[in-house]
Amino acid sequence: MNWLEGNLFSFNEFHDEGIVLDFIKMFQIGEFALKPGGQIYEHKQYCNEITYITSGKGFIYTNDKAMQVCRGDIHIISKNNTHKIIASPYEMLRYICLGFDFIEFGEKFQEVCEFYETSMEGIMSSEGDIRYLFDMLINEFYINCETKDCAVESMVKLILIKVFRCFQKKPSEFIRDNGKEGG
Repeated sequence: MNWLEGNLFSFNEFHDEGIVLDFIKMFQIGEFALKPGGQIYEHKQYCNEITYITSGKGFIYTNDKAMQVCRGDIHIISKNNTHKIIASPYEMLRYICLGFDFIEFGEKFQEVCEFYETSMEGIMSSEGDIRYLFDMLINEFYINCETKDCAVESMVKLILIKVFRCFQKKPSEFIRDNGKEGG
């Protein structure tokens, strides 16, 4: 079954078994651009996921609840929930996603791990440096040099921390329910 419709381009580094990065397993790092009205069909998350909107507008549905997204938004979803992504009918939607799980909760990282494991869903506007970190992470898969594994592990940890901190800054805005229906 095709899981996406209306794809303009994509980079998708996907690993069924996950890449072990210390106490984290990374399953996916991807960048996608959907044409207006394009979509990633509904699917169940078997790992936690962070989605960063790099340009455009659209809707992310989590367990059938629509949330409008635009450039600079970060969406998180905990594993075992369903979601789909639909670009606005009027403009393309481009985003980066990181799929991960925890092998164990590292003592120094416990609060961060618990946040992702229990958050279920949320949208927050981000700081610009998170985009830069995602771009650096994706570049490591193009470069593929001997220091790649160390760089990937460091950047994944840093992204998880930065997104966690972003959501901690404005807890009242954690889930932005704008009441708009997608489609």
